[in-house]
Amino acid sequence: MKKTAVPNPGPKRTSQRRAILQALQRSAKPMTAREVLARVRRAMPRMSLDTVYRNLLLLVQNGVVAQTHLQNRSASRFEFQADRRHHHHAVCLSCGRSFCLNGISEPKFKAPREDPGFQVEDHVLEFHGFCGACRERSGRTPKG
Repeated sequence: MKKTAVPNPGPKRTSQRRAILQALQRSAKPMTAREVLARVRRAMPRMSLDTVYRNLLLLVQNGVVAQTHLQNRSASRFEFQADRRHHHHAVCLSCGRSFCLNGISEPKFKAPREDPGFQVEDHVLEFHGFCGACRERSGRTPKG
């Protein structure tokens, strides 16, 4: 996976924000705020969880970071948006791992008859199943 330079996340480029972005950029999977904090604390031991949340939300607002609310997870997950493109996820129901899905076209949305003026602002598309490792451990066979 090719890594890109960390973009300017907004009006102020702080060392805390850079550290948070670098932690997300180096991760192969979406991370919770607590996971980001654990990585950032190696270099900045005094950083607080509130600081991480505040910066993550600012980075989400600026489109540099995506926030996902994967089902069967206890907390939101955040991931660096190298190409700033929306994408979807596949989530393992056993181990909880999530996989980014690229190449899935955006679904077409038709406003409901009860409210033809309904306007979509965002959406989530998740596929739930069992990853290869969990299927192998449990002896599950793929459904055709």
